Amino acid sequence: MNQEIPINLFVYGNYLTGFRNHYVLQNLEPKIGILSDYRRIWPPDKPFPIILQDQHSFVRGEFYQNIPVVLLQELDWIEGEGNLFHRIKVLIQILRSNSSKSAYAYYPSSALIKEFTRQKILN
Repeated sequence: MNQEIPINLFVYGNYLTGFRNHYVLQNLEPKIGILSDYRRIWPPDKPFPIILQDQHSFVRGEFYQNIPVVLLQELDWIEGEGNLFHRIKVLIQILRSNSSKSAYAYYPSSALIKEFTRQKILN
């Protein structure tokens, strides 16, 4: 990954301000953003939420701009990128600026979705 390319990130769970993993992003300034056509599911017995596509929903979260590559690599490790979650490109509506920006978000792996379905969290 080229370090010159700006890396934007949208978070919707434990990295939000005030949540347990926010310490990783605490030196960066978030903007409030909206991810349309997705919904957030946070099961009571899980320590983290997931997002799923749903054209009738939206997820409110935080948008971070110009994430350093080394920080993205740390987030990938925490998120189990490639195993539990995959980074996907999404379009975020930035509140108060009336603009949209491309960003990465962590989307659950098919195995994680199957686990949630098996536990009847998604049905």
